Amino acid sequence: MYIKLVISGDLGSGVFECALTEIDIYDTTNTKLTLSSTNVIQSTYTINNTATYINNLFNGIFTKKTTPYYDNYYNSGNSVTMIINLNGIAAINKIVLESYCYAEGAKYVDIYYSLDNITYIYSGKVTFTTTLQVINYIQTMPVSIIKYLIKQSNSYYSIKPAYYDINTHIFIPLTLSSGLVPNKADIELFGFDDASSLTTLTTIGTETFRPVDKLLSNFQIKKYKSK
Repeated sequence: MYIKLVISGDLGSGVFECALTEIDIYDTTNTKLTLSSTNVIQSTYTINNTATYINNLFNGIFTKKTTPYYDNYYNSGNSVTMIINLNGIAAINKIVLESYCYAEGAKYVDIYYSLDNITYIYSGKVTFTTTLQVINYIQTMPVSIIKYLIKQSNSYYSIKPAYYDINTHIFIPLTLSSGLVPNKADIELFGFDDASSLTTLTTIGTETFRPVDKLLSNFQIKKYKSK
């Protein structure tokens, strides 16, 4: 899962600074994730003296002008985009943001999430207006997770490369932990994310094919939605 933060701000008539000084992200068990600057896979900004401070966001170290900040003396009206890779975490339910606002104005943080770092879904906005402000943004993300499996006869199949036999050139029947019908753990492990990938050319080993061409003429696409 990926979290995208788009940070922007209103500037007052005087000198204005507003720094995002700490980010804490919690999973669905309310456990804080261990993150560092290596989790930030994209940061787009043109603001002075910020890149060297990015690790402080996850270490709980309060430093004035910790990345990123707005200052109408230097960079009036800039916006900053950060993408944070959560290293396979499938869902979260809380983001804690801390801000330092030195003078008048406001800082806005628009929050998005994605499962593939391609399609992002808007979650909501956080607004900072006062000095040393901490805001708990509580929202389960993603709202729902869609997974697919293939059913042929009495067996279930995944079109993930790990479940394709490169010697026999067929998809392997899945061994379900729950027996005959997939449970949540099976769906999360074996399920694929996009039904359209059935008709998309894929390469496994030295073979390129459409997964649908490896299936029997009579099969079912099973769709699972979890929250």
